[in-house]
Amino acid sequence: AQKSLLARYKKFITTIVLGFIVFLACVESVFVVMATPFAVSNVYHQQFQMHRFLTEIYNKPVAVNDLGWTSFRNNNYVLDFWGLGSTRARMLRQTESNVLWMDKLAAEKDVKLVMIYTTANWFPKVPEGWIKLAELDVSGPRITVLQAVAFFARDKQDVPLLKQQLQQFKALLPQ
Repeated sequence: AQKSLLARYKKFITTIVLGFIVFLACVESVFVVMATPFAVSNVYHQQFQMHRFLTEIYNKPVAVNDLGWTSFRNNNYVLDFWGLGSTRARMLRQTESNVLWMDKLAAEKDVKLVMIYTTANWFPKVPEGWIKLAELDVSGPRITVLQAVAFFARDKQDVPLLKQQLQQFKALLPQ
């Protein structure tokens, strides 16, 4: 009796199907391997540079939305507006309808500089009166950093010193 076409090529078809499944599983790994250097570069060019500014030049309390490097080996207070490091900030962020809570909490902690993402999924609005001083962005492909960090002074009297410190730091930034 003749074997059906499917039965005759069963091993071949099984090999092709399994090979395709393995290929699909590897595609994600290839992306991860290819993206890792860019992801590391993103962290170095943004979060690590924020850390350097805070610990090497600024050396005072700060407010951020992404703790990470900003708090690592930083002896100064870091107010986390997102709430990972502050239950109170997290509760206020989730319950308050306006952004005045940010300024009130920063004032309580003697924070004069704020470094946050101002995109829709972070903090699209900031308290009136905050003065935008600069942005820290990355060049090249974005993997872990999807937007620039905005630097704000909470009070106009702090602007001259903060601008001077940011200018000083700008000269130390990597290309």
